[in-house]
Amino acid sequence: PLVTLVHNVAIKLKNAGYDVAIFGKHDHPESIGTSYHIKGKDTYIIEKPDMDHARAFVEYLKGNNIKKAALVSQTTMSVYGYKKLIDNLNQLTNGTFRNIPLSLTDVSADYGYVDTICNPTKQRQSGTEELARKVDVMVVIGGVHSSNSKELAQKARELGVETHYIQSAAQVEKGWFAGKERIGVSAGASTPDVLIEEVVGKIKEVAL
Repeated sequence: PLVTLVHNVAIKLKNAGYDVAIFGKHDHPESIGTSYHIKGKDTYIIEKPDMDHARAFVEYLKGNNIKKAALVSQTTMSVYGYKKLIDNLNQLTNGTFRNIPLSLTDVSADYGYVDTICNPTKQRQSGTEELARKVDVMVVIGGVHSSNSKELAQKARELGVETHYIQSAAQVEKGWFAGKERIGVSAGASTPDVLIEEVVGKIKEVAL
């Protein structure tokens, strides 16, 4: 349902006259699917929130004389990353990018963005941030290609805590926990509970 929501929002924005761009990964099924619904392979996708990517998007808008544009986000992208991207775009355009409500009841902005990041992703990101502030080492579990899991690990590292990103209990190393009193574990939204339990069990086995 959440993925469908992004598709529907993108279509409605397009029908309202917006050139729709996506904050997401080029090879992620959700971004590919959303692209298909709006402009196909010509859909502009922004993979990173840094100033260089923001500037490239602004130049794309100017170069193609696009007078009305809106951003949507892949549901699993970083909350912090999306905010950073919007902040950078507004810095480059003197505050032009305005929030468009998810209900699309107000589409008067020439340039805007819709918050389509799903609640489970937001909750995991805020929970991981809170946990990372309280522990000496973090273990984040997620797939090799999982956007939201990698974002969890990145955020923990940004907060200055030693962080290890793994895909299985077999990767847990005893040395990570030497001299550490508080250990935090987090996982991406798509990580199976059984895998989380296996990792926690292995940590207890080697660290206690």
